[in-house]
Amino acid sequence: KMMAGGKQQGGKGKGGSEKRFFSGAVPVAAAAAAAAATGTTTTPNPLCQTQSGMTDLSSAAGFFAGLCKTKPSCQWAPPQVSMMCSSTAFYHPTDLKKGLTTDAEKQSAMTKMCDEKNVGWWSMRRGLLPSGFDCNTMKTSFARLSFFAGGSGAAGEGDDFETNYIGGPGGWFQKEQQLEREIETESGGEMRMILFSAVTLRSQYLNILLIDGVLSIVSLVLVWAYMWWTLESAFLASVAMFEIVFSVPVAMFFWTVILQQKVFFYQLLTIYMILGIGADDAFILYDAWLQSRLQGPEVSGSWETRFAWAYRRAFKAMLITTATTCGSFLIGAASPLPQVQAFCVFAAVVVLVDYLFCISLFASAVVIYDRYIKSETKKPGECCGAGCCCGLVRVLGQACCKSCAPSLPDPDAPVEKRPLEKWCEGPLFNFLQRWKFVFLPVWIVIIGAFAGIAGGTLRTAEKANPLGRQGLDAIRGFEILLEEFSIFGVPTTSFVLGLDPEEPVEEWGSTEAEKVRYSKEELKKFAEPAGQLELLKLCQAADLGQATGATRCEDKRCLILGKSSAGRCAEQTEAARRSGVYMADDIRCENGRYCFMEDFATYWAFHLEGAACKSFTAEANCTGSCAWDGQLSVCYSTKTASDYPGLPAAEFITHLGSDEFSAYTKSRHDALSANGREYEVLLDERLTGFRLTPDKKELQFVWVSFNATYPARNTVEQANTWFQRWEDFRLAYAPTIGGFQTTDLYKFMVTQNEMVKAAVMGVLLSLVIAFLVLVLATWNWWVSLLGLANIVGISIVFLGLVPIVGWSLGENECIFLIAVVGLSVDYTVHLLHSFHHGEGIDRSSRSRHALSEMGISVLNSSITTLLAAAILFACGFYFFIQFGAFIFMVIGLSILMSITFLMPLMIVLGPEGDKGFLPKLRNSKSEESQ
Repeated sequence: KMMAGGKQQGGKGKGGSEKRFFSGAVPVAAAAAAAAATGTTTTPNPLCQTQSGMTDLSSAAGFFAGLCKTKPSCQWAPPQVSMMCSSTAFYHPTDLKKGLTTDAEKQSAMTKMCDEKNVGWWSMRRGLLPSGFDCNTMKTSFARLSFFAGGSGAAGEGDDFETNYIGGPGGWFQKEQQLEREIETESGGEMRMILFSAVTLRSQYLNILLIDGVLSIVSLVLVWAYMWWTLESAFLASVAMFEIVFSVPVAMFFWTVILQQKVFFYQLLTIYMILGIGADDAFILYDAWLQSRLQGPEVSGSWETRFAWAYRRAFKAMLITTATTCGSFLIGAASPLPQVQAFCVFAAVVVLVDYLFCISLFASAVVIYDRYIKSETKKPGECCGAGCCCGLVRVLGQACCKSCAPSLPDPDAPVEKRPLEKWCEGPLFNFLQRWKFVFLPVWIVIIGAFAGIAGGTLRTAEKANPLGRQGLDAIRGFEILLEEFSIFGVPTTSFVLGLDPEEPVEEWGSTEAEKVRYSKEELKKFAEPAGQLELLKLCQAADLGQATGATRCEDKRCLILGKSSAGRCAEQTEAARRSGVYMADDIRCENGRYCFMEDFATYWAFHLEGAACKSFTAEANCTGSCAWDGQLSVCYSTKTASDYPGLPAAEFITHLGSDEFSAYTKSRHDALSANGREYEVLLDERLTGFRLTPDKKELQFVWVSFNATYPARNTVEQANTWFQRWEDFRLAYAPTIGGFQTTDLYKFMVTQNEMVKAAVMGVLLSLVIAFLVLVLATWNWWVSLLGLANIVGISIVFLGLVPIVGWSLGENECIFLIAVVGLSVDYTVHLLHSFHHGEGIDRSSRSRHALSEMGISVLNSSITTLLAAAILFACGFYFFIQFGAFIFMVIGLSILMSITFLMPLMIVLGPEGDKGFLPKLRNSKSEESQ
């Protein structure tokens, strides 16, 4: 399929771009209109005329063999117009020796496609022009054409076609893409051609996945390389990466095998989230190990005492952040949406597994490295030296920055802090100390401003997020087909009676019959004669058409998709009079509804009311409400479904559950299948029906459906408008029997509302959990409140950034909101934990201690996470891009505000001495400080 898109072009314009637009988009119409518009006539090809004498298979085969050899033009018959004489090569600019299609030719063809009486052209319009095409203005922004590509169908041809024709560097597909670029350039960007087919789509999507997969690997490699740089050990960096990466499959095993849960796509992306959290844990433990050298002899005297001191400190610090992050994610388990529940709970499991890996596997690796691998006598770059094993990263760093790489230590010299630790303790702290009264008001103003932006401009998503970058043909083409053309079938709206409208099932997503909740009152109303007639009236309202009730037509002006003229499609006479089965005579004519009540009324007219007619075998006896068909020699009932008067409830239910009605339904489906309409049988079975109790004495629920004119993707506002239009339709024709409407269109609308509620509740509860964990960890309400202020500030600024970057509260963004507290809490907790246990009594000394002890860890952790997230910006699929942007923004805000807002806040307002401690631990803390 080739699609063209550009500015709306009318049928009578004379601009060159307009001709190019329609000549490329509607060649079927252009070719067929050529003779009509110019007066040119063509000689009918003999092979296109009705053939006689084909009484056996061999003669038919000979006829078609001759037809294929000559490749006739068949009087310009486009596909779907003539079943015998259609040609796949019916038009080319050279065929008429006159160049591109003229405006008159185009106008004539489009007029035919808007003429419902010209059924072939009318049905073809839906394939070539978008669902919103207006026959009054003859304007459209999109159009498409279809053509066949291939050859003899020999074995292996499909593989050769894809390899050479599509994938080859000099193949047709590459040349076609070059042509696309040329057309877009020539039109000044006003027109874009997109080739879209199963083969090219697969090729393009595989290329996008390949690129995105490579970028994912690159992000992992970058994180590993940076950890190698900072840990000065390829061994430790590799163990840390193993810990991080394998926490996901271990969690997946626990999730699928032990918990027996399904895996959603979102869960696979936790790898990027755990990169930052896992790296943070690794840095915390290793930095504590190195800092143990600086402690007194009671700690630094042996590797056992050093490890014990470092392990206790890191264990507690990591436990606090793990508990806070897991608690924040577990809040999402309360969401009513399964995908949100799954992502949040699975993320909590991944974080917990990573923590267990770190305190066991990575902790053991630190001891092994220090005791058996590391050598203090090796130069940087040598085996077992700084940067072990090959030392490439360290050597390159030392060549570029001499002060970044330490020289060989003097065994007799005292142990010194690392350069970054010195910078955090000295220049960074002094800078924050000096400018603290500037940072605090600036951040307060920023937080207030972003709170106003979030409150004033943050809105629920108007439509689903795009699939990927709009510049990619596979992405943009798929979205156009999804939004403008019915490539996945016609959307339907169903009306249901008998189910509880608030909670139709006890368990969301369950299909078990015992978990269904019924509404018996609705069924009682429906089972009465007046209720039966109301539902029948609702179904037959489609036949009012466009002119009378604007109920059914081919565009959005009507609700129901189908023929715009009033009345039901003409029936196939023989099936109706012999079997009482209704079937449209023209397979292309669409009534636009699926209604068991109408089928039952037809059954009543033929088999119940007209039962006597079937027994008459002679025209003389066929009287009253019966009529004789001389050609078929049958007596049939003149009653129709419109004559149905409604039956008493008990009699109606008895007939619905009878073997006779079941046999009638089967005969109808058999007739449809025999006429090549198996698809109608499948649609009928799915889109309308009824359910009786096991004893067949009561109805449980019933449903009918209509083909709808709305596109597959809508904004929330548009979905609300469609909902109200359908609701008005239901109340106009079936006002008393109750029931509710349902369709896939409303999934997005309802999901948005539920996800926003879950996100808001998740953020609030996550903040409460973060505060409680801080209180339990520090037993100091003062420190916990200041930490909460920083986390709230990060969340507010992020919410303000959401509309600034063009996002709204869609499915992805709501999941992000639930996760924002869990991801932003780590650096705050680490710095506060260090401040709480800091040396000195005054707040300034404690703040310096926190930066000296934890500054290097949180900075390195943030850099690894930012590196991993930044790589995702180059991906093709939108969710990867958005997920990377989310992590980048949250982690960037978290490290920035933890350093420039939280620390100045602690310098100015942090507790001194034992202030803020809860009473239970006041004495023990005072004794400890003494």
